[in-house]
Amino acid sequence: MFCKKLVMLGLGTAAALAVTNAVWSGSIETAWKKARTVVERKVSPEFELERIRGEIARLTPDMNKHIETIAEASVEVGALNRKIELVRGELDKRQHEILVLTEKAENGVKTVSYSGTSLKDKLARDLKSYKNCEKDLANKQKLLEAKKEALESARRQLQTISESRQEMEVVAAQFETEIAKVREVQCSSKIKLDDSRLAGIRESFEKLRQRIDVEKTKAELAGQFTSSPVIEPVTVENSKDVVQEVRDYFGKKDSAKSE
Repeated sequence: MFCKKLVMLGLGTAAALAVTNAVWSGSIETAWKKARTVVERKVSPEFELERIRGEIARLTPDMNKHIETIAEASVEVGALNRKIELVRGELDKRQHEILVLTEKAENGVKTVSYSGTSLKDKLARDLKSYKNCEKDLANKQKLLEAKKEALESARRQLQTISESRQEMEVVAAQFETEIAKVREVQCSSKIKLDDSRLAGIRESFEKLRQRIDVEKTKAELAGQFTSSPVIEPVTVENSKDVVQEVRDYFGKKDSAKSE
């Protein structure tokens, strides 16, 4: 029972460690990605462009290595091709010798040397050697085709790298122009003229206008509510004329009503 508890405890501990390890590994990876993102955002475009241009510049020594590899492969292909031509020539020679021996055997010749070696035995050995050499030639031809294909693939890859490098240099130049334009706009936006004095003058004018309007309003109000009414004296030039004027005035009004 005690051993069983120890086993269960060990399994639980192992499972907890596995989960902790997984969570810890995931947390470290997430934190690393976030930290890298923050660092990348703080890197200026000029610095990143310079880094990319450094990578483009490193393509040149890489291409030189490729060129060296292609040159060595070209030499190997040439040497193998020459070896194949020699083997073909040797096979043609052996084929001719075998045919001569075959003709002698057909004519009844039995030996080919003073040692008494049988013509047919020699013919059998020569034919076997010829077939082995023929197989070797076939293998060399397959190897030559494989090397030629690999060489052609390397040349195409080198051409692609060269063209891509030129394209990347053009793109880098375009990005440099765009960054320069952005910096020019940012620089112009940072130039701000100090117009606080002009704003202060305008504010002073506005305050002065308000003060004048206040004084004007005060004067109008004082005239309306604090001054006494002025009674103009009536000058009577002639009392008779006034009486007659009253009679005439009201007489006209009465006549107008009667009508």
